Amino acid sequence: MKLNEDDLQRILEATRAISSTLRLSELLDTVIRLAGEVVKSEAASFLLMDETSGELYFDVAVGEKGGALQHIRLKKGEGIAGWVAEHRKPAVVNDVAADPRWTQKGDQTSQFKTRSILAVPMLNKGRMIGVMEAINRADNQPFSETDVQLLETFAAQAAVAIENARLFESIRQEQEKMSTIIGEMAEGTVLLDVEGQALLTNRAAHSLLGSALKVGTVWKLQEEQFAIRPAWDDYVKNPRGGPIEMVRKGAPPLILAGVITPISDDREKVTGTLIVFANVTEERREAKLKSNFISLVSHKLKTPLVSLRGYAPLLLEKPEELTPFQKTAIQTIDRNSQQLASLVNELVWYSVLEGDTLELHREPLAIGTLVEAALLDLAAFLKQMPAEILQNLHTLPEIPVDKTWMKEVLRNLIENAIKFNPKTPRHVKLGGRIDGEMLEISIADDGPGIPSEEQEKIFQKFYQIETHFTGQVQGMGLGLALVKHIVEKHQGRITVRSTLGAGAEFLVHLPLHI
Repeated sequence: MKLNEDDLQRILEATRAISSTLRLSELLDTVIRLAGEVVKSEAASFLLMDETSGELYFDVAVGEKGGALQHIRLKKGEGIAGWVAEHRKPAVVNDVAADPRWTQKGDQTSQFKTRSILAVPMLNKGRMIGVMEAINRADNQPFSETDVQLLETFAAQAAVAIENARLFESIRQEQEKMSTIIGEMAEGTVLLDVEGQALLTNRAAHSLLGSALKVGTVWKLQEEQFAIRPAWDDYVKNPRGGPIEMVRKGAPPLILAGVITPISDDREKVTGTLIVFANVTEERREAKLKSNFISLVSHKLKTPLVSLRGYAPLLLEKPEELTPFQKTAIQTIDRNSQQLASLVNELVWYSVLEGDTLELHREPLAIGTLVEAALLDLAAFLKQMPAEILQNLHTLPEIPVDKTWMKEVLRNLIENAIKFNPKTPRHVKLGGRIDGEMLEISIADDGPGIPSEEQEKIFQKFYQIETHFTGQVQGMGLGLALVKHIVEKHQGRITVRSTLGAGAEFLVHLPLHI
């Protein structure tokens, strides 16, 4: 049976009404009220599906004492509504007393007399949302096929509206949750849209950046007050996560540091940006003072050390002119001055690492040339701890590196390969190969190896493997931290491969071009 013009008009008006709101509670009330109007029934109810248990429960009901129904739950397949949900098709029962599926739970609770029911499933994209019921036609006539068509059509529209409202409610709740979390964060937090306009800010951000930052303002405007790295225009060209630093252009000094992170959708399209930052002004000031102090101390120590390192070997050139006590004393002075010189160097490294003051002056150089320079620096050390060093570097191309600092990388790795190897004879192999756009340099030894759980930690400042494993070795545990820092400054990376009892191999990857 086709719907007439009046029926279609009622459906159209009802659909308009449920499309006018996205608030879930308001929508459900509207849906159930209109369900009764669409088929002109005395009452209507709406049972939602519990997807976990498969039970139906009354969410909204209209009519006398409709609110009392909200505590009732129907098990899977129970009652006429349960049958409709299970079979996913409508049911018309014009005499409920004669239908074995009928359950009187609702009438007993609400004191409402049900004579007839029209129940239809509510489906959205094949998923059962619930069951809509119209109870007792207002004119005491039986429900007709036209009523079924009307309620089915309305239920289909209502199912879509309810799912949209649920989604909107979920997004709203998540936004409120995010706003609460961000608002309570001690760090300044700013959420930007794809155009760089602020969508969300917190109190800490306002405190650090001032009143100029508020929802709707453009992040780029902060560049009027702060020197920002990366600048917004540079970030937009290549949006990827990383550190961000903001230094106030005027007085008093203010340095903010944190991370900038692009937010992407499931298609990897950037839809926004999250910036989290904190005030590091005092930390930077203290780090600079510390770095300056260490640099000053190391410089003052170097002056007397030059004399010690220079004169002690000269005194030992004619051992026949020395008494046994004098010879032993000078040898002790020479040995300890070398250790002190090594510690002073590590103090210099520490100031570089802490202050991030490393500057590179790159030039095309052969790795073999740098290795020879490193070995020359290690000449005195190699006399005390002899090792066979095998090189296979002559075919490698020149690469752009800082001569001083890259020599330090190689010297440190070669020295470690020897001094942490307790057995004799010691062997170190140096090699390399081209790996795509990178040059891979290998420094391998035949020492005790490095435990797998230690391999990530050895690049941390002040970290040393337990002495019972490596032997008593002098040092502050800064060498590999400096090596990693220098390599990364060259846009490279360093890794280690090792098996216990079979030595270790350090791999330095450096770009062939810059």
